[in-house]
Amino acid sequence: MKRIEKDFSTVLADERCEFFGNVWLGDQVEANKRDCRSVSLDELRSNYSAVTLAYGATSDRELGLPNEHSLRGVLPSRRVVDWYNGSLDCDLEQDEFDLRAVEELAIIGNGNIACDITRMLTRKVSDFADSDAPAHVMDALRKSNLHTIQLVGRRGITQAAFTTKEIKELCNYEGLNLYMIDDEF
Repeated sequence: MKRIEKDFSTVLADERCEFFGNVWLGDQVEANKRDCRSVSLDELRSNYSAVTLAYGATSDRELGLPNEHSLRGVLPSRRVVDWYNGSLDCDLEQDEFDLRAVEELAIIGNGNIACDITRMLTRKVSDFADSDAPAHVMDALRKSNLHTIQLVGRRGITQAAFTTKEIKELCNYEGLNLYMIDDEF
């Protein structure tokens, strides 16, 4: 999971960097609902010469596949990531992603999110001992019957968006077999 304190402590040691947390970008009414401060984009722009909006996906990407929204067991990555990160925005019901009922899983994509989900679901629960992983996720992983995960890239290996570090970590997991199509490699 994320050992964010270690990563951020290095970045925040730089005197040029400051962190402001629990801040809503936009309207104060919504910020009040979430019990946080609000800042407008205009306020940011008036205080900084550049503003970069770096955020995760807040909605699901439509692939245009038949039945992609109605087939049971077919989930967009955002919902799975929100689940294992313990996001307050998580809208995944337990029966939609019950790892006790799943033995084989296909993850479609060859980006960093597809790689992250694969790494999360293939790691041993003991690997999370020093992490901030939510208890309900650890419980689900402990009871999981998942034994096969296939990561299926929609494009070739040269278009893969995961880093070398991510794929190397995945390749080092005990009991994991990695197969690539020779023509692509």
